[in-house]
Amino acid sequence: MRSRSVQGNVGIPLSATQAVFDAAGIGLIAWSGSWNIAGIAGSILAARWILAWFIRPPKEHADTSCVSEPAPRMGESIPIKDGSCIPADGRILQGVILVDESAVSGETKIRERRAGDVVFGGSMCKAGSAVVRVMRGGEESILGRNELLLSTPGFDTKTEQWIQTCGFTVFGIAAGTAIAVGWMNQSPLVAGSILIAGGGAELSAKIAAWIRSSIRRIQQNGAVLKTAAELEQLAEIRGLVFHKSELNPLETYTLHSLDRIPAVTENFVWESVAVAEKHSEHAIGRLLYRQAVRRIGAVADPERFHVYPGRGIWVRISDREILVGNAALFTERGVAIHESWHGEMKDAESGDRMQEYYVAVNGSCVGRLRISIRPQENSWSISEALKKNGIVEKIYVSADPIEQTGRQAEAWGIEQFHPAARPDDVWRELDQLSKRIPTALIGDGVSDAQAMLRADLGIIPDPTGTAAIRDNNAIILLSDHLTALPIIIRTAQTWLSGFRYASVFWLVTVALLLVASGFGWLGAMFIAAGRLLQAGVISWILNRNRLA
Repeated sequence: MRSRSVQGNVGIPLSATQAVFDAAGIGLIAWSGSWNIAGIAGSILAARWILAWFIRPPKEHADTSCVSEPAPRMGESIPIKDGSCIPADGRILQGVILVDESAVSGETKIRERRAGDVVFGGSMCKAGSAVVRVMRGGEESILGRNELLLSTPGFDTKTEQWIQTCGFTVFGIAAGTAIAVGWMNQSPLVAGSILIAGGGAELSAKIAAWIRSSIRRIQQNGAVLKTAAELEQLAEIRGLVFHKSELNPLETYTLHSLDRIPAVTENFVWESVAVAEKHSEHAIGRLLYRQAVRRIGAVADPERFHVYPGRGIWVRISDREILVGNAALFTERGVAIHESWHGEMKDAESGDRMQEYYVAVNGSCVGRLRISIRPQENSWSISEALKKNGIVEKIYVSADPIEQTGRQAEAWGIEQFHPAARPDDVWRELDQLSKRIPTALIGDGVSDAQAMLRADLGIIPDPTGTAAIRDNNAIILLSDHLTALPIIIRTAQTWLSGFRYASVFWLVTVALLLVASGFGWLGAMFIAAGRLLQAGVISWILNRNRLA
């Protein structure tokens, strides 16, 4: 990211100054001899505090008791039973459970999770039993990170800094004017009215709570923010660069078929696949591992492994050397592939593109896996929703050939695309677009890490949540699809527009109240009532946009 916010405590100095100005204003009005006016004005201001209490935003914290310290150790295997809370993020080794993930992602549907699937700390097991290997616990878990951000007293965003600057400027003007009027005109009534009129830090007192509320809404749609600054950046995004990478395919993979040589069993092939892909973050690797462990159960960890990016993986376990990868990797390693296994790259019935992966054990090819590839569901509707949310330009960047890249871009409703792209092509497209409009990069944060740093904002679809622990300064979507993206963009835009409306109203009312301070006791009454109205309307604007 081009900027990174460090959270701090803001807003409290303005609120304290407001209380001092109110008390001083009431005191000056009473000193002028207008005891009745001071009493009425004081009562109205007290009513404002009561009103603020009743229309305060809801608490935005989830129950984190089951992911609190002491957290399970990373790599530890823990049993999960019916009715228990999952204490840490982890991957299911064996078993089947029904999980309520609403505390983490806001997903209200009960999801089935099997061996190979990732579960998040704070989720509730509604039925079944399983053994889970811990990936992250405590504050490192997804829920722990979410709640840590929400518990910040202030966020030190540009929005809060702007409000703080305006608030203290108004206070300074009001204080200087009140001193001048009191000294030159000997009019404590007018001076007190000016202090009350200029002490309306209503927006500052509420902004942190409403930022917190918007962040929580985004979290409930399965997104992980690292800083509140990302909320502002998300609201301002007008361009998107979609980068298709190995970890972020922007496509859907399903297992089509498995072939094997007669000398081995199907379980032998699946066991070899499970061992090789056990710790894979690759989309196809995760798919193959889930399919394998659902058939044969848990497997041991490999003793050694070597990843060939974009091609496959080699592992060693006991007396077996296992190679899983595409034809290019097998050719490179000198492993022969059965001639009949060079199949068509398109399924004759469904028309889906096919991708073939092979399995070799101790130098001999023993199996073939055919993967069906199709555009993600609702990809066109997601693209249209993004357009409605103000995304005016989209670019699709892929290392695939021009025909394949064009077909993928068309499925997403994207007119501009860059085929056969290298890493430097990603940031070049990003730079050109971001010079015109604020731009976000949708990628994996690994192969495009340098480009991610050049973007106004990074967005990483990652159903395992692993990207959240990397220092990539990006919004993480806990899914391998982008369904939630238009929703969280709209949430951020709604919050920002509400803040702008509230800011205009606040500045206009402060100006009117300062003018009214020159009308004696009538002005003092009007100012107190105006402060009450100001508090109510600002809260209504923010609340209306929060619920929109």
